[in-house]
Amino acid sequence: MTKTGNYRPPEPAYEDCALVLLDKPLPALPIVVMKFITSASSSYRHVLPNGLVLRWSTAADKAGCVLTSCLGLQQQEGQETERGIKFIEPLTDDSVYNGSSTNWAICVDPAAPTTSAEEADSADYPAQMRRLARSATERVVALLYYLPGTIAFDGGLATLQLGQVHVVACKPAYRVHGEKSGGAHIMQMLFDMVNARAMQDGCACMLVSGIPAYYRTQGYEYGLRLGSGLVTHPSALSPPKSADAGRYALRQATQNDVSDLLKMALTSRETADLFFSRKDDAALRLQLEHLVASDTAPFFVLETTSQADETPHIVAAVGVVHHNPGGTRAFMHPLLWDGEEDACAVTAALVPLLGPALEEAARKIVSEVKTITTLRWLVPDAHPLFRWLLANQVAITPPDNSEYDHMSVSWIAIPEFTTFFQALLPALNARLARAPFGKNYSAVLRIKASASGAGAIALRVSHGTVSIDPTPSREESNVMMPPAALIQLCMGFLEWRELKAVFPDFSVEGGVLPLVEVLFPKRSLGSVVNW
Repeated sequence: MTKTGNYRPPEPAYEDCALVLLDKPLPALPIVVMKFITSASSSYRHVLPNGLVLRWSTAADKAGCVLTSCLGLQQQEGQETERGIKFIEPLTDDSVYNGSSTNWAICVDPAAPTTSAEEADSADYPAQMRRLARSATERVVALLYYLPGTIAFDGGLATLQLGQVHVVACKPAYRVHGEKSGGAHIMQMLFDMVNARAMQDGCACMLVSGIPAYYRTQGYEYGLRLGSGLVTHPSALSPPKSADAGRYALRQATQNDVSDLLKMALTSRETADLFFSRKDDAALRLQLEHLVASDTAPFFVLETTSQADETPHIVAAVGVVHHNPGGTRAFMHPLLWDGEEDACAVTAALVPLLGPALEEAARKIVSEVKTITTLRWLVPDAHPLFRWLLANQVAITPPDNSEYDHMSVSWIAIPEFTTFFQALLPALNARLARAPFGKNYSAVLRIKASASGAGAIALRVSHGTVSIDPTPSREESNVMMPPAALIQLCMGFLEWRELKAVFPDFSVEGGVLPLVEVLFPKRSLGSVVNW
């Protein structure tokens, strides 16, 4: 890994500083106030030697951001599909995600854009989007999409600000070895912009999903079992008991269902289960209305059928975040539940019905439809229905369910460990309170995250309380490890014994081993992220 645990944002672009003279300067010497525009600022604009420009997006960059993002869907430039465009488009809509139109760290090419003659008269949606992108004053050529959220530990005892790098894309000609790159490491600078804004927002950690060989160079390590690709087959669950046979039906959601979905989403949010965004009720309703209306990602509701003693009502809902019509697998997210209907019965009814429902929806788009064989659930370990899905997970891991599958791997970076531990203190104190140490127990964990000393921090335990020592002593560290190992220890991805087996330079002094075990357990039912 090229970064240590203590991240420092890039220096301000001095050529972009504003000099302001006060109206009434002190005698003899005028006071000059220098206003630094950092890379986190919405007004940041940095011109590279080759003429490319780094800045944050505006609403005018929507088409360029959407089309460039389609590269991440394996769609070549100029060959973007309507389905791909509409899959990305909500990320630019402020009513769907807060600040979406301005949360793109982008690299633009100010060179005069052109519109091809064949596209000028075309009325199809991709051509219209390309025409908008090419008519822009500055064309987007590379980008990162920053999505702020929160992550909850230990059932919500500690809630940390989290920033996600949600989309990463760069046109081939502008990559490090591309003909137009000019040797500039564009993506590294875009990551620096996102990290700077995340620190400005108070984020304690960062999350990204993707290929390990690349994201490890940006300081990320696999450290969060969130949406780790739990796989079920439509036939994997046993059918409901005979008494419940025919009790449930699955159908595609409509706008009339939004109020019921909103109620389930709010209940889910209040209990720290996963949805998309932490926002007000009105904005969440707009988001649900958008999801229900989407023709590229169906949203289904599970409802009870007519019974003599009750009126039919919705008990669960599930979205399809990714499914190529005619393909054999689908990625499911979000998963909502009313919290009242029997969880086992809901799960057992939902899974077998989803396959045929997806196939029916696909027939409206393509002529040849294959049988759905794999459902991958992008849900956190702490989701209330997770254990019921887990109980029926496929016994043999399919070849495409690699631990590092790009659709399901969650990588974590901790830019500043002091900020991280400060936010985690409520959870650390709760863990300590459950340990049989006694109130008179005292100890200090002097943690060093690298041989150079970067990432050093001291956790002091005294009178039954964990605190961060603001002035750690110069004593030798009693816990030493690489930054990657510290990330995995903090996130509860691995316990210290497993880390010691993986990292030869991991060491913990025997006297503090019990404390390390108590404060940093391995979590089987893990954290929860809210956007």
